[in-house]
Amino acid sequence: MVDIIAEILRNELSVLNFADKTAGLVKTFIKQDVGGENKISKKIPIAININPTTCNPDELTDLIPDDNKMSIMYFEDNGTNLIQSTFRYKRFTSNLRLICWVYLKRINKDLTDTNTIQANVMKTITDKIVNQDFITGIRVKITGFPNKEDLFTKYDYNEKESQFMTFPYDAFGLDLEVSYNVVNSCVEEIILDPDDCL
Repeated sequence: MVDIIAEILRNELSVLNFADKTAGLVKTFIKQDVGGENKISKKIPIAININPTTCNPDELTDLIPDDNKMSIMYFEDNGTNLIQSTFRYKRFTSNLRLICWVYLKRINKDLTDTNTIQANVMKTITDKIVNQDFITGIRVKITGFPNKEDLFTKYDYNEKESQFMTFPYDAFGLDLEVSYNVVNSCVEEIILDPDDCL
């Protein structure tokens, strides 16, 4: 269910006027690049597609900094806990990390840091979030601000060549605690339907 929560938050962020490329949850993908005779493996974040078509899943969306974009935003999963369980609902808390990379000059030539961008992001995702299907009572709490240097340690970016982390580029992260209910009476039964693609 954390993938649905991340997708709900992604939808909220996508309305921001500087939100160029947004994704819900990501996973680390190992990309094989061929450089002459040497094969090079790189770890990059790709979006987990939660709405693939039945027969042809969407292409994986890479989330690599790109100077053609104003921003790239996505979420990493840091675990979910069951807080309360009753016959009516179950209450969960999911811990997510929002990663936001920006090209400041493409957003506004007068920007020199991410403070205003970060404030807009925080306002957007901590406002009241609309219920979706069987998920209700969504509340987002900001619990921390990770060091910028730690945001991309899981991935292989060629920082020495690209310099996508120094001005006019920048990045920030937000650690989030998202609480929500799964309402038992709203959960639909599974309808069996044979897969026409097999």
